[in-house]
Amino acid sequence: MQILVLEDRGTVAEYLEETLREAGHIVHSCFNVLDARSALSDSIDCLIIDLNMPAEGLTKEQIAQTNAGMFTGWIWLRDEVYSNKPALREATIIYSDYLTQFRKEEQMKEEDVTGVTMIGKRDGNGAKKLLAAVATIEAKQASREREHG
Repeated sequence: MQILVLEDRGTVAEYLEETLREAGHIVHSCFNVLDARSALSDSIDCLIIDLNMPAEGLTKEQIAQTNAGMFTGWIWLRDEVYSNKPALREATIIYSDYLTQFRKEEQMKEEDVTGVTMIGKRDGNGAKKLLAAVATIEAKQASREREHG
């Protein structure tokens, strides 16, 4: 499976890349939205996204939203990914330290995150949870492919 990882902290990105490659996946690591925008293609099967990212690559309107408290990773998903590739919603894992804040303060509707998997970076067994979530996404995609021939 091809996975796009959007994570600005190098040590976390390296950890994710190593863990996912050891599990047999092809990983495209991006450190900002600009890179992720370039790397996102039809061959990407899964997204692993941090919420709290630099605003590099966002429009002026989107930067204003980050200044109002919205997270860069979510703005990119909502405005660019899900509007162009809605099927990726169920293939998205938000992997972040900011999940509690995201759920409480984010200006979103519950249906905006329906199907999205959320894993806290500091949750116990984070790597196991992440690999399990990726395996679940992979199994769902394989099942859909079998159904549609």
